[in-house]
This record gives sequence, structure tokens and C-alpha cells, in this order.
Amino acid sequence: MASKNKSTSNSGQNLVHIKLDFQEAVDSKKNLLLTKANFLRTNQNLKSYIPLRKEELNQKIKLRNRLRELKKDLTSLDATFPTPKIPHILDDHLEHTMDESDEGESVLFNSPPTEIEKTLEKTKSFSQDSDIASELEDIKRKLGELEEI
Repeated sequence: MASKNKSTSNSGQNLVHIKLDFQEAVDSKKNLLLTKANFLRTNQNLKSYIPLRKEELNQKIKLRNRLRELKKDLTSLDATFPTPKIPHILDDHLEHTMDESDEGESVLFNSPPTEIEKTLEKTKSFSQDSDIASELEDIKRKLGELEEI
């Protein structure tokens, strides 16, 4: 960089002018275009991720519903069997193990479905209709022009 000059404009703001060499200007333009191209590729990857995330959330909702149905079926099946007579010695041990298993089930089956469904709604609202491929081609063309300089 050769020099920096400060000047005052009509509005009273201080402006800084920077003199760049030709090669520095070309390199800066290349870096800016490459950054834009990387951003567009990242955006393109994000767009391909969103449908996959939606499908994952739908599968989780289906699984949760199937597990609830299975729990209902197991409960009704358990009610049809007779209750075994358990000796008092084993009764305390059995109650202890049942308490531990009930805690895990309550988290799995009684969780509110709204969290997953809210996330699904958020992904539905995110959509853009831009032609990323044409922008990438435009950036490649500009980079090619800068390489010729």
C-alpha cells in the first residue's frame, strides 16, 4: 500500500482513501469472488440438508407414535395375564427395579410432541428460490477474466 489520505466531505465526515497497486486490487477482487463462491456452495449444501432434516423429523414423529401404540398394546396385554404371587422377600427388589424402568418410559412416551413439530415447521418456512448454479458460473467467469489480467 502506497499511502493514506484523509479528506473532509461536505457532510462533515472523515473519509479515508487508500491507494492500492493494480495487483493488490486484482487479488482483492479474486478473494472477494472466491469468498462469494464459497458462500454460495455452502448455501447450496444447506438447501440439500433441509429436506433431509424434514424427513428425519417426520421419521421421529412416526417412531414416537408407534412406540406409544406399542406401549398401549403391551399394557392391555399385561392386563390380560394373571398377576403372579411373589414372595415378600422378592417383592421389595421387584418394586425397586420397576421404579427405575418407569422413569425412563415417562421421558420417552410422555414427551410433548410440540418440540419436534415446531422444528419441522421452522424448516418448512425456510426456503429461497435463487439460481445458485448461475451465480457460481458468473463468479467462475469473472475469476477467469481476472486471471487473464
